[in-house]
Amino acid sequence: MKTKGFVAVVLAASILVGAYPGTARAGEPTTRPAQSVDLRAAIDRAATQLAAQPATSPRKPHSSSNAGQAAYGGGGGGKGMLIVTLVTTVVGLGATYYMLKEMQKQTNEAGQQ
Repeated sequence: MKTKGFVAVVLAASILVGAYPGTARAGEPTTRPAQSVDLRAAIDRAATQLAAQPATSPRKPHSSSNAGQAAYGGGGGGKGMLIVTLVTTVVGLGATYYMLKEMQKQTNEAGQQ
């Protein structure tokens, strides 16, 4: 019994401490001033850095081996995964329809009483 009371007091105290606002003093800013950013200068710097970099050709995606896919259970799924997805979708829709009908039946029964 003492443990439950102690836990209740600690929980209430932590909630109150968390809800208590921070100390505010006169003359101190509550937030930091935002740094001034010159947009044109930032764009100019980015453009000069981009122009200084050598042009690179786009990389071709490397093909992954079948052994790597088998090791991690990959392979894409194919027709089997499509069937599983469709079956689970149909089952989910059927369960939703059944629940809605049962809820309507209960609501109608409660309204008649």
